[in-house]
Amino acid sequence: MSGPSLFLACSPGLSSLLRQEAQELELKELVESELGVHARFSWDAMFRASLGLHLASRVDICMPEFQARRFDELRKKVSRQPWSRFIESGQRVCIRSKSNKSRLMHTGAVTQRVHEAIQDAVGGRVELVKPAEADGALRVNVTLKGNTCSLRVD
Repeated sequence: MSGPSLFLACSPGLSSLLRQEAQELELKELVESELGVHARFSWDAMFRASLGLHLASRVDICMPEFQARRFDELRKKVSRQPWSRFIESGQRVCIRSKSNKSRLMHTGAVTQRVHEAIQDAVGGRVELVKPAEADGALRVNVTLKGNTCSLRVD
């Protein structure tokens, strides 16, 4: 899938049942994985999934994965994502970063670059909050595995 997609998370062993449930809600381009189902993103699909799926424990928006070996490259590629579809200037955002076998191992620096890139893309200030203060804030999860970066909006 190109562009953002939905990830419908579920408990292990329930993904085939979740896929059937998503088909009944007419979600498109369903791809089953061990811990959930990917579907094509649209706001309509997001709302139907959030309100109509009983087996999904979470509905995330997944940005397309990309390669990043340097912090400047990370910031540049993150800023190219369609953040303005999900985040407005002035909004509160909690960014959680994880790194595994990546050259970009300093998660504090990763969080800082992602925050700056989101502000670049949105064209305004976005308030960064800590996980303990994240009530009501949009959550962005950044995972670096090797040089592959994945971004999820929860």
